[in-house]
Amino acid sequence: MGKNRIVFISNAIIPRANIGGGSVVIYRHLKRFQNEGYDVLVIGLTHAIQMPESEFPLYIIQKKWWYPPLRRKTEYLTQLRIWFSYIAVSRQIKFKSNDIILAVLGDYSNLLALKIATKHEIPFNLFFHDDDIFNKYAEGSLLTQRFIQKIFKTSHCIFAVSKPMIELLKSKGAKKVELLYPIPDGNKIGVVSSWKERYSENIYLGYAGTYFNDLHFDILKDVTTIISESQNSKLYLISSISEESKRELSELTCFEQRDSFHFNNELFEFSVNELSTHLVFYSFKPDTELRMFTSFPSKFTEYVHLGIPVLIIAPTYSSIGKWAIENNWLAYIGNYSIEELTFMIMKLRSREFWENCSKQSLQIAKSQFSPVDIHTILLDNMDFN
Repeated sequence: MGKNRIVFISNAIIPRANIGGGSVVIYRHLKRFQNEGYDVLVIGLTHAIQMPESEFPLYIIQKKWWYPPLRRKTEYLTQLRIWFSYIAVSRQIKFKSNDIILAVLGDYSNLLALKIATKHEIPFNLFFHDDDIFNKYAEGSLLTQRFIQKIFKTSHCIFAVSKPMIELLKSKGAKKVELLYPIPDGNKIGVVSSWKERYSENIYLGYAGTYFNDLHFDILKDVTTIISESQNSKLYLISSISEESKRELSELTCFEQRDSFHFNNELFEFSVNELSTHLVFYSFKPDTELRMFTSFPSKFTEYVHLGIPVLIIAPTYSSIGKWAIENNWLAYIGNYSIEELTFMIMKLRSREFWENCSKQSLQIAKSQFSPVDIHTILLDNMDFN
């Protein structure tokens, strides 16, 4: 019969190599499956008129004008809509007994995955990266608690990105849950960061990723205020941001905004050549930044492979904060204050402390954040026939 075919289904994600968040994480797993000899295909439920880019065979199931609407409060219409999607995808793909379905928990396409899995007795597994179904945003999800329990009952394994997320899922009734950190690319540029004498006088911080002005501006302002005492210190925000955010940030000294790089390797080369430290942080606003409780920053698993110190600023009750405490992360601030931040920035200008942080990054890259080991966890816990 040959190797299992891996079928990824989503209404929100088309896996691609140089997109952030869940898209690139899933892409890396699928690419490894492909390189290991598995056939991989992607099913996308989308309203897009133009076909998205994909390195994998891509089957787009578009909404017909006469399909019923998706509504949380009308489960019957939602189920009817999923049935029509199932008919459409069945005309394009003949499912086989040794197929395995992968999906992202929280997408409404989970209902299509569930339909295919039960109709064809195919196992399906789920990634869970960001919680939007068990917090105050749950009412915006099309997955009712009844649907979620059905998914839990039928799915083989859910792969969660943090220990707090595992606890959350189990408390909600999930059966088999495994820890699977966001898979990094590993060090593809072939060089690691090394101490430069200019770091003793100045600090060159970089923050890359999603930026929300109402959540993150205050900490960035504090950082730039502190480092402005050194004439050449710099904080780079590497993110595509709104014009409103640019206006707010323009008042900061020692600050430079750069649009996101087109390729991740460009970001890594910039980091090794220009930065002394990467910044990973959450706000200290638990009522607003709910993702901090269970999500895990995928960029963090990337940066450690560069041998660059990573300054984590996050509450002790956040998932990355708990991880930092458990792993005795040297450059961690969990009880935020200007004094603590000033003290840590001064320490990062010490060669001995910087090199110890760099060594810690490389050690954790080889252990918990090894891409080979992370993918092996996925392989070992999927239900291969």
